[in-house]
Amino acid sequence: MNNKSSLSGATFLLALVLAALIGLFSLLFVGVPSQLKADVLSGQRQLREIEQSVNTRRQAITESIRSDPALFQTPAFDPAWQARLDEADADLKRADAVAAQLDGLIQRNKHSSVGEIGRLLDDEKRLRTEGQDKAASVFSDYDKRENFKRDFASTMESIAGSAATLAAANYSVLANKVEQAEKDWPAKREDLSARLAALEKRQKDAAEWAATAKQLATKPSEQLTAADYLTGGAMLKQADENSGGSAADALLQQTSQLYTEWDKVLEDLDRESDEYRSRIEKVVTKVPSPGAPGTVTSSESWQTISGQQWRGLEHNIGMTLAHKDFGLYDSEANTVPEPPGFAYMATPEQGRNQYGYWEHRDGGSFWTWLPEYLILRDVLWHHSYQPVPSADWTRYQQAQRTGTTYYGRSETGVAKYGSTGTFTQKSYADSRYVQHGGFTASKYANSRAPLEGRENGAHFGGHPPESNSPLGKQFGKSFQRSPGKSFGRIARSAGRSFGRHR
Repeated sequence: MNNKSSLSGATFLLALVLAALIGLFSLLFVGVPSQLKADVLSGQRQLREIEQSVNTRRQAITESIRSDPALFQTPAFDPAWQARLDEADADLKRADAVAAQLDGLIQRNKHSSVGEIGRLLDDEKRLRTEGQDKAASVFSDYDKRENFKRDFASTMESIAGSAATLAAANYSVLANKVEQAEKDWPAKREDLSARLAALEKRQKDAAEWAATAKQLATKPSEQLTAADYLTGGAMLKQADENSGGSAADALLQQTSQLYTEWDKVLEDLDRESDEYRSRIEKVVTKVPSPGAPGTVTSSESWQTISGQQWRGLEHNIGMTLAHKDFGLYDSEANTVPEPPGFAYMATPEQGRNQYGYWEHRDGGSFWTWLPEYLILRDVLWHHSYQPVPSADWTRYQQAQRTGTTYYGRSETGVAKYGSTGTFTQKSYADSRYVQHGGFTASKYANSRAPLEGRENGAHFGGHPPESNSPLGKQFGKSFQRSPGKSFGRIARSAGRSFGRHR
């Protein structure tokens, strides 16, 4: 009985060893999977087709330049097209080099090369796609030039019509809004005046544009000269970039931006396969005039982003990614990530502002929000506000001056804010990012979280610009709002329920 059991056990072990050996031999001698070989061949075929197409079209462009050089000198089109095609060629040549490496690995047909083949395939596809896209942008520009010549008369007629519309436009309402904004925000007076003056000058010039365009539209094509194309191209560029309606709308929009203050808070991150998304909450405060009570609105949206953007944001769950003060254009927002709500606090030296004050208690100073701003506070802090000590705010301000991100410091020496922060772990525990493994799966998992003053890749536009606001660089504004007046109720966006996590 025992002998039979021992025999049975030995047989089982022998079977396991044989199975392992068979698996090992299959890996050593099976070679590269057929599907991977097919992918390599498909990539090489696409690369050859793209190179042939690019070369053919480049020759056509070169011939067009010889036969009609004036057409390619018009200021309406990018003059750097040759350099752009050279860049496309360089990408395709690098793709060729990678394709040659792949060919060698396929010829050797070793299963151990599968991982390297996969990586090289990704590189070849990326270079091939980048080269194709760069060339396609040049060919699109070339087609615009050809269409410009073919449709020259109709294009000039269209410009004449647009110029006539511009000449008849009434900018009195816009001028009044600009004048009021100049009074409300003196630091923007010079810029607003210059923009309005440029718009009014274009309006005065519009009658001349209309006359010139009409003259060119009626001129026989065989009589058109290089100078005519240059003139027409310049007018086309002006029409595209400085149309009366778009220029006026842009100025009106910028004027309106001065009366808003907003934050973009990173609420969540999510990914499925190669699809990356971020959930951004935008909190906007709008006032009719400096110092007046205003209203707060909040909206959330999921946005598709690239893998690189996702990795740049991965450390900043719960952080304000961008903040804009009153009296600034949206383009002047501070885009260095920062803890939520810090931008609204006064300096400890100032003591208080219209949002709150530093309260001395428990042996320290802590920021206390005024009742009329509790809704704003709760939205920014994900309904989990934790009193901020003045020492934290001082370190935050120091980081802001150097364009770096401040993540705070807890009593145990770890970060307070950002994806690994104690505040975030508590307040955003129901986020998809945390539920799907969160920070444990990132490159920071085995390292100590940054405490403060660390610059990261999550900038949305570089370092914060120098402020032209009359409020200067202070985040605690100097103007006062009517005390005791409510900022109104938060307007809820579709599908957004305050006080509950979605």
